Amino acid sequence: MARVSHRVVLHIANFSTSLKFMQSTSNHFQFHGKGAEFFKIWVVNVLLTIVTLSLYRPWARVRTKRYLYQNTEINGQRFDFHANPKSMLVGHVLVMVALAVFAVCSLFAAPIAALLTVVFWFAFPALLVRSVRFNLSNTSIGNVRMGFSGSVGDYYIVLFKFLGMLILCGVLAGLLGGLTGLVFADAPMLKMLITGLSLVVLEAGAIVYLIWKQALFFGNNAQFGDMQFQSELRFPILLRKAAVWVAVCIGGTAALVAAAIFAVISGGGLPNLATVAGRIVSAGPELLLVILPPLAFWAYKAFVQASAHNLYWNHVNLNHRHPFKSALPLGSFIGLSLINGVLTLCTFGLYYPVAKVKIISAKLESLSLGDCDQLVAEFKPVEPSKGMVADSIFDSLNIDLAL
Repeated sequence: MARVSHRVVLHIANFSTSLKFMQSTSNHFQFHGKGAEFFKIWVVNVLLTIVTLSLYRPWARVRTKRYLYQNTEINGQRFDFHANPKSMLVGHVLVMVALAVFAVCSLFAAPIAALLTVVFWFAFPALLVRSVRFNLSNTSIGNVRMGFSGSVGDYYIVLFKFLGMLILCGVLAGLLGGLTGLVFADAPMLKMLITGLSLVVLEAGAIVYLIWKQALFFGNNAQFGDMQFQSELRFPILLRKAAVWVAVCIGGTAALVAAAIFAVISGGGLPNLATVAGRIVSAGPELLLVILPPLAFWAYKAFVQASAHNLYWNHVNLNHRHPFKSALPLGSFIGLSLINGVLTLCTFGLYYPVAKVKIISAKLESLSLGDCDQLVAEFKPVEPSKGMVADSIFDSLNIDLAL
């Protein structure tokens, strides 16, 4: 693809601010972060979080995001993260208190704990939307903030439609099973097989539908200044891609099962760690059976991540005029993920920050802002940050909703 040159010009006049993308050297995203630099930040964050009994966690998260954002560049303009860790501390303390109450209830008042679990899952969609809004409203490119216009009510509608689809899938699977029982009255096992398979296929399709609707909800409601993002991903496209992911998963699982059978036949039984340790020099089939599953999992996870990354961003544009383009190579990304996984395992997790920087760099530098003669994002006033408690909840669940 021909690269169209752009230059970013910051224009400040009459108390209005805009970010203009015009001709420059590159329209590709660039990441300038270094593994060694991020490792130092990560180590300090971990130590201070432990010493302060997690109270340093908000500062750790802000330091991490600011480093990653401020090293991300598009056409000469850097990203930034503006959240105030002191304000985030309030949300973090509330979450810690809530978790302590839940732990006590789990030990001494199981019904109350069950009720709290139901309340949490019912509130989960609202928390998710508020957390996304919090992260985007505190993100900027140059001097223009991002935002999120999606409402909690609209997201609940998406989820209720999904629940309705699950119920409908169960009804349809039951009808197909009943019809099979009428046609093949002497084959009850066939009825059970048809009912089970149809239920799995239909509900898998419903899950893909939910993923698609979520991509549209979060994609179409993201904002850059006064400009709106749009996701043009269509359901049949995602469904075909999901079918490929499932087929690869089934094929890989079948290969691992075949490898296990081969190990049993050739080695006389399934391996244990002592047997493997004693046969490392001879590199017996047991060793392969121990090594292959985690490698296959890392490779498959990287394959899905890379293909999903390309699929999503290749169907996103800004204001219907400025498309994004992602060309993350599957082979090299899978290789990078395998190396990261092995090195992280061998270093007992110390390689994690370096691995994270390499993954972020690979994803960002494969992404570009599509051909455009001129892009102007006008400044939009930023509403007071809300959703700090929701963001702290997702942080405690180790779910990162950053851009």
